[in-house]
Amino acid sequence: MKKPNVAAALRAYEMAMPPGAGPRFFCRWCVTGVTRNGRRSTMLFDLAPDRAHVVVHPGAVTTHSCILDQSTVDKLAELVDSSEDGSVPAVYHEHGLREIVIGTERRNGKPSLSLRFCLPRNELTILFGDERYVALRDTVAEISTTLATPETTPTVHRYGGIAAASGML
Repeated sequence: MKKPNVAAALRAYEMAMPPGAGPRFFCRWCVTGVTRNGRRSTMLFDLAPDRAHVVVHPGAVTTHSCILDQSTVDKLAELVDSSEDGSVPAVYHEHGLREIVIGTERRNGKPSLSLRFCLPRNELTILFGDERYVALRDTVAEISTTLATPETTPTVHRYGGIAAASGML
């Protein structure tokens, strides 16, 4: 897998998150997981206005926001679909190139997939089990397809904690 173009990713982030304004995106997907302490946590995936990058907002806040390109989303989709442990590179606005760590673990006796976003002094882990895993898998697969074929407009879904909506804000 090629290394992400950090400069292009940061330009996409600046377009998607202009200072003093709300987020701008072509399409947004939402998937709900749970944190290690059992609290619900919504992940937002925003297709940036350039339609070549996705801005991920774990926990629906910008603290751990990162930018993914096509090859990174493809690798993430592959790892999520296979439930394999691994990592993908991500560009964080304030911290540069870092990783999203994908892992499997047991929660309440059931397997869950975890996404871990690590910053120098902070970490956020979101777990996806049962229907939440299916929603994450389907969402990341659709994002991968959308990035590969930018002329298509994603469909709107509502099931198992997943939602997608189109429209530039």
